[in-house]
Amino acid sequence: MGNRFGAGVGIQRCVDMEFGKVGRLKLPSPTPLPQQTNWWKKIRNYRIPIENMKKPLIIVIALLVAALGYCQQHSQTSALHPTQQQSESHDVAPGITGDSDIEQAIQQRRTHVQITVMATVKKTLSDDNEGSRHQRFLVALPSGNTILVAHNIDLAERVPDLQPGATIELYGEYIWNDRGGVMHWTHHDPSGRHVAGWIKYHNRLYQ
Repeated sequence: MGNRFGAGVGIQRCVDMEFGKVGRLKLPSPTPLPQQTNWWKKIRNYRIPIENMKKPLIIVIALLVAALGYCQQHSQTSALHPTQQQSESHDVAPGITGDSDIEQAIQQRRTHVQITVMATVKKTLSDDNEGSRHQRFLVALPSGNTILVAHNIDLAERVPDLQPGATIELYGEYIWNDRGGVMHWTHHDPSGRHVAGWIKYHNRLYQ
């Protein structure tokens, strides 16, 4: 009996020793978070004094006021000289007159040229009704070159009773192309931004 109890105690001790070790194991304690350093506290708690913001704010406001004044002055200058502004943006050349000058413009393939020219009506064409309506007809120069005239009839009166062979005088903006070129702006500009053109036919002016 004693041996049995002794054996039992020994076995129990072995079990206790084996599992007791696990029970007595200490888990590693969590690593404490590093304490916030002084520089981080300074950044977190930093506040910009209102007094230090006054000067930059005043400078920004002054720059905005100056920019606004410049824009207003520029817009007033544009309004006082609209024709000059439009001519520069479209590279409209000074007006030229006479058959020799228009022939030179055709040969040199010039574009956006203000011209005055005498020609004869060659053929009337159908109106162009896409966008602003334009009356279209062909005129012939003494050299045989032809120019397409696109006359805005939303802004000017239609030239009536155009007859082939009739003399017609034109003033407008010439644009070169490989078929002789186009003349448009044969009318006034309601906004006053472009040089006003016209058509003279049977001693009457259409613009």
